[in-house]
Amino acid sequence: ELDGIVNIAKALDLEARGWTWTPCGGHIERAGFVLLHGDQIGSGISVAKNKLLEFLTAQTGTAVKLEIPSDQEIMAWLGTDPVMAQKLQAHIQTVLDANELKPYLTEGKWLQAWNELDIVSEEGKSYRMDRLVEFDDHLAILDYKLSIPEAGSEKYKQYQAQLQNYQKELERIRQDKPSKAYLISATGKIKQVA
Repeated sequence: ELDGIVNIAKALDLEARGWTWTPCGGHIERAGFVLLHGDQIGSGISVAKNKLLEFLTAQTGTAVKLEIPSDQEIMAWLGTDPVMAQKLQAHIQTVLDANELKPYLTEGKWLQAWNELDIVSEEGKSYRMDRLVEFDDHLAILDYKLSIPEAGSEKYKQYQAQLQNYQKELERIRQDKPSKAYLISATGKIKQVA
């Protein structure tokens, strides 16, 4: 794990970009935002896609706009092979280029935006949203998936229940605005599910 973190930090020249890597904690972070934990290295395309989207989409408090890493950087960063690195680049480019998704990911016309936002229920259960975007009239909860399952399928119902839990806890905390919950696919599609 430690070697992977060090290799990733060096391969992406993260120190020059304002990131720090901590061998003791086994993660890479900037201003308290953890980009990658050591235990996530090589853990699949879904996690890798989410990590790249977190890295490339601006959030409140950061004005950094980065380019999609090269396949070599992705391979070093996420411990993937060349084929997986190219798939990840294609998925991320598709998502970032999708006109429907630009208001949520790249246009910056929101009031505030956060990646990997944790909220805790009154019972102490922790929920982590992939992205939360605040607009004038609502809060948008985004959940990244490789694909959006067919409405009514078991997987769709599972995702819908997950997002409804996020909404319930968010609305408890933020009663000033309604929330909407969306699934985002690696093909650049968006679907409101709650």
